[in-house]
Amino acid sequence: MIQFLGSCLAAEKAHYTARDPITALKKYLIENRLASKANLKAIDKKIDEVVKDAVEFADESPVPPRSQLLENVFADPK
Repeated sequence: MIQFLGSCLAAEKAHYTARDPITALKKYLIENRLASKANLKAIDKKIDEVVKDAVEFADESPVPPRSQLLENVFADPK
């Protein structure tokens, strides 16, 4: 049963990986010479840096007070 589940998950992952819009866009950009692999690697590196900085900022920030728990979660009904 576990082996079957693992193969189903692998097949599902392969299915969605083939449909990944980011991968498709990268392929399109390279094929149409709109960007090089080096350009795309530089963009990926910058994205990783921005995400890392954001995570560090969040980890180092104080926990907000309980009174702010639901702020900016739902549209303001006013």
